[in-house]
Amino acid sequence: MLPSAALRRGFLAAMLLASCIGMRAQRPEYTFTHLNTAGSEISFNKVHVVAQDANGFIWMGTADGLDRYDGRTFQVYSAEDMGVGSSFVVSLCADDRGNVWVGTDTGISMYNFDMDRFEP
Repeated sequence: MLPSAALRRGFLAAMLLASCIGMRAQRPEYTFTHLNTAGSEISFNKVHVVAQDANGFIWMGTADGLDRYDGRTFQVYSAEDMGVGSSFVVSLCADDRGNVWVGTDTGISMYNFDMDRFEP
């Protein structure tokens, strides 16, 4: 004897509900934090360029320096740190060795990850 149509529909609805609840429980929760000069150490509110290096750091070029973000805190680099005449960062490029190439309006510098320093 075959189950009634109502019983089959009820069983299918219960299975669908159980699978939706299971998928909801496994979905990770993502949050987004707004960062600005009032609530963090970021050097300037307007970011011109963004790059992520092979080590997972997020680099942001601003009109007032280069910022490295590790997910919690910022490390700010000035023109003097980068060895160039300006802090106005206009381009960034991360290579596969973890180095970050930084272009400013007056020159180029490379952050050498192994040496933890900039090389103009």
